[in-house]
Amino acid sequence: MIKLPEINKEIVKAHKEWIKDNVRCSLQEKIKNEKSIDKKIIYVCKNLTDICIGNDLETHIKKIGVIENKKSSKILEEIFDYSNFSREIPPKWGRHKFLTELKVRTCTYCNRQYITSYDEDDSKKTTADLDHFFAKSKYPYLALSLYNFIPSCAICNRTFKGAQSTYEKNKLKVIYPYKESFGEKCSFTLKFETFKEFETFEEFEVKLKYKKQEERVKKTIEMFKLDQVYKTTHNDYIRDMLETFSIYTDDYIEEMSKTLGGNNNIVLEFQEAIKSSYKFKIKSNEPLGKLTNDILLEYGIDLN
Repeated sequence: MIKLPEINKEIVKAHKEWIKDNVRCSLQEKIKNEKSIDKKIIYVCKNLTDICIGNDLETHIKKIGVIENKKSSKILEEIFDYSNFSREIPPKWGRHKFLTELKVRTCTYCNRQYITSYDEDDSKKTTADLDHFFAKSKYPYLALSLYNFIPSCAICNRTFKGAQSTYEKNKLKVIYPYKESFGEKCSFTLKFETFKEFETFEEFEVKLKYKKQEERVKKTIEMFKLDQVYKTTHNDYIRDMLETFSIYTDDYIEEMSKTLGGNNNIVLEFQEAIKSSYKFKIKSNEPLGKLTNDILLEYGIDLN
């Protein structure tokens, strides 16, 4: 689970305009024509801009809650119809344009799959799913909220998360990526004391380590099956990485320097070449960035 960046002003401006053109008038017209209207819909109308572009969706959920009135729910589902936003083709503002402008390259939930943009019919489209963190089936008024859009891979969104609830009893059930990430709350571990111990095992398992009181971390792992998808899938990558650093030790680098007549510049460039790809992966939240960072830290490998 990686933390998403704050949504930039250009995205906010574009989405605000789209909401104004495609939602506000329809909502106001519906309220005007209905003889009796649910107070929750009136609240949505008054707070429409903040609901759609603001970053505090929990406040609105606590105010509105689940729409139990079937008529009101149907009204909101029709007005906040995500399919209208999803099918917009670039350069028009819509799902593809939002994902391209957000510039998130990896699935937010698993940090394993690339989500990339591609060109088709002179339009830039994207391979990513756009998950609704707060289910639009329960909260139809959040179906077009920027801070409810989570870039993800199809496996995490459709296969693992599906219709599962992320919010129960007025509190978050799992990690909400616009506010936090696993960070230091949860880390990958191999639980080998040293390189030598690691090298004696042909097979090994990646574990996720977190404190017992971190209930939302536990629920996130369970929802996206992170313990299972990381268990052995990336073992070849981990072995290659650790073997690289076990070969190119400080002693090896020192011997290389002597062989090159004490030319430290070449040696330093060589060291940096080894480290640079891993640095980039971690800094840019590339696939397996957190796994890379945690395993290197576990064995005291300094990339600086």
